[in-house]
Amino acid sequence: MSEQKPIDIMQEFVDLYGKEEMLAFFDFSIERPGSGAIAGLCRISRPKSSGAKMQYLSLTFVADTPDEQARRAVATVLERIDADGLRRAVAEVSEVVCMPGMGDAAQTYVAQTDILLDTAPDEQFITVRLLPAIRRLMQVKPTEVVWWAESATPGKQSARPAVSAEAQGSLVSNIRSYLSKNFRGERG
Repeated sequence: MSEQKPIDIMQEFVDLYGKEEMLAFFDFSIERPGSGAIAGLCRISRPKSSGAKMQYLSLTFVADTPDEQARRAVATVLERIDADGLRRAVAEVSEVVCMPGMGDAAQTYVAQTDILLDTAPDEQFITVRLLPAIRRLMQVKPTEVVWWAESATPGKQSARPAVSAEAQGSLVSNIRSYLSKNFRGERG
């Protein structure tokens, strides 16, 4: 009997990212009664290969979570994306796979949701059909979607929304800054 190697889930996650291309991202906030809003960023990607056997979109949510209450609020919002609800809202959705969130003791919460589709997703499908349904289900306040130009090149800057003073130095603001400094995006 051969010895099986342990599976490194984080390495699998990183390897999967290498097989995907980023399509767009958007900032979002989650309102909390009696507390400040939680700031976040959602990355939308798809398989790099146009001949991929499976059509899907990967949504990676990153949110600043300074305390346990914020982590619970983010987890609750992300749990609202369920297969049945999304299939009722968007007929082209065949399945929804939610990865467990990461961020138990961190100042940042990261979660990924893969949406398997019966159609090849284009910008119109994402903007007009999918994102409005996700926004309704999650009940988040998103900003405009920033679309990646096909010829995104390092070193070009796109206009970015201002970052609040309290978000300066957070992982979300650092990611936002990196994206705006290293890639050219187009507002959608």
